[in-house]
Amino acid sequence: MPETGRIALQDTSLLGEAQADVVVGPPLGIEKPEAVPTAPDWPMEGLAEDMRPLMADCVALGEPFVLVTLHAAEGGPRPVGTQMLVTRDHAWGFVSGGCVEGDVVLHAREALRDGRPRILTYGRGSRFVDIRLPCGGRIELLLEPIRPGDPAIAALLAAWRARRSVRYLSDGRRRRSAPLGEEAGPAWLVNRLHVPSQRLLVIGGDPFALAIAMAGWQQGWDVTIIRPNGPRTPPPIPVAYRRDHADAALAALAPDEWTAIAVATHDVELDAAALVAALRSKASYVGVLGSRRRLAERLDRLRKAGLSEPELSRLRGPIGLPRRRLLPARHRRRRGRRDHRPCALISWRGITRSSWPPARDRGSEAASSLRRGGASPWCERPPERPSPRRSRPALPSPAAMRTPSRPP
Repeated sequence: MPETGRIALQDTSLLGEAQADVVVGPPLGIEKPEAVPTAPDWPMEGLAEDMRPLMADCVALGEPFVLVTLHAAEGGPRPVGTQMLVTRDHAWGFVSGGCVEGDVVLHAREALRDGRPRILTYGRGSRFVDIRLPCGGRIELLLEPIRPGDPAIAALLAAWRARRSVRYLSDGRRRRSAPLGEEAGPAWLVNRLHVPSQRLLVIGGDPFALAIAMAGWQQGWDVTIIRPNGPRTPPPIPVAYRRDHADAALAALAPDEWTAIAVATHDVELDAAALVAALRSKASYVGVLGSRRRLAERLDRLRKAGLSEPELSRLRGPIGLPRRRLLPARHRRRRGRRDHRPCALISWRGITRSSWPPARDRGSEAASSLRRGGASPWCERPPERPSPRRSRPALPSPAAMRTPSRPP
């Protein structure tokens, strides 16, 4: 009788570890695989959305990688253009709801070994009959083994650092990064628009500012906290930090159309200096935290500082959700009050709805292409339909409600 034991199966590729009860029998004379892929307990690596920072790290370390791109889909939870990045030891991103990622990593490691690209199909018509998509759809993936010195990746990373939009074109063996406006042609299997990374500049240092910065960081945005004359100790969250004055910091950071600025200093003079610099920049969103009753006074101060009416019209304020939207209906007594508790939801909704894509790109070829095939969560959202209100039946008049008197 074979002996039953417990073997620990370690998967360094996906940073996971699992244990399984197996039957240990006589040796079969076959070679043991290098690694048995198992799903990690908490797949945090799958939350990576933008692969360009990971590409830059691999290029800096001289490590080859495989770029996985979802180039066609019928159904499924992920849009066309979604990407994964797989190295010899790690994997980031996800292209489905966890149904195929383990198998994709296996094929990507094989592509790393032999240097040949692959096209994988899952779902309807796939040769992998043992891997099913619960949605009943079909996805097609392109796996590209890439060396650190690839010129197309170098051009893509150069545009990313310069905050320029480019198109990544590839058919598996040929790839290039083309500027916007250049005709790509139908010969490319992957035609993905890469836009600048979303950036959030938070001016302030109290719990409100930290809550806004934390929400941006959790979204995967490039977040910078600007706290004039702040402490030398960095903030307790992994974001960039500047201690210079707001106008100098904004001049150095050069906000563009893919930048949002949230002013939350609770200081009238600091707010005014920050807003003057922010409203004169190219930032697509400028918001300020404060009292609605002081908004007219704030606008008068900005007019005296030389801002024009078109510049003032860009100001969103005050940041926050009405308190009544955060409470059950029976507690909504006073309309118009805003809740400024240090909660990320309070100050976040206005930024996500108003920031991206930039105003000049809405309806343009770049923005429409991003909505069609991009994998970005910051695509322009369709306008929400107003919730229909239930019409109350009209009450009869008091005269009609009187009971007619009976004759004597």
